[in-house]
Amino acid sequence: MAVNGDMRALLELVACPVCRSKLEPRPSSLGCTGCGRAFDLHSGVPVLFAGKSGQPQPTTLARAQYAVLGNPRLYDFHQKHGGGRPIAAQVGRALGDVDDVTLLDIGAGTGMALGLVPPTTRYVWFDNDQLKLRGFVAKSIDALAVLGDATRLPFADQVADQTLMVEVSHHLPDDALHVCLDEVARVTRDRFLFVDALRGRRLRSRFLWQLDLGRFPRTEAALVEALGVSFDVATVERFRVNHDHVLCVCTPRRPHPPL
Repeated sequence: MAVNGDMRALLELVACPVCRSKLEPRPSSLGCTGCGRAFDLHSGVPVLFAGKSGQPQPTTLARAQYAVLGNPRLYDFHQKHGGGRPIAAQVGRALGDVDDVTLLDIGAGTGMALGLVPPTTRYVWFDNDQLKLRGFVAKSIDALAVLGDATRLPFADQVADQTLMVEVSHHLPDDALHVCLDEVARVTRDRFLFVDALRGRRLRSRFLWQLDLGRFPRTEAALVEALGVSFDVATVERFRVNHDHVLCVCTPRRPHPPL
């Protein structure tokens, strides 16, 4: 088994992050049939970024922190022993029946959610981090995977039956979060499951946020308000694993056709 063993299936889902045209295989890359751009493959995974992020270069301290906390082995250890398991249990319960559906996992890390779904689910891993991709590919899992930017999702409209985003929003500043959620609504056909830790007053939570790579924790009210711009929020649940977390089940809002 290998990631992207069925490239034809992947090409049915992806689109150019710049113009949203279809992509086609080239000898060592994918090419856009619209704007003509070429996109590299990394370990057989399309690298579908629209361009440079424009973010400032991280400091030496930030790079050192990422090298430690972003390491896939340490990340997997944390998933297993540092709170990832009970979070995964909450996600698995909320996912429900995902037989024979396409599930897009945004900010998928090393693929925690893949262990929560049956083999009949078409699971699509998506992240912007090549370190996480390395950890995911090393598992020799039969799945689809794409590298890219969550604010320019390189997928066709309504391509996923369900989308999932776990512990991602606290990495995004406000402007990027709103754009990201608009993009998630665009690619989601039926249902979006959103989970993240909350900013709170508990001493333990405040201390852990100081260690986290994410710099934008928010309150429950702020997250629900942000979701409500692009989604109808059907349910909101709170649970505690180190931090307080919010779990929201949402459906995308569609623009009304002209009369």
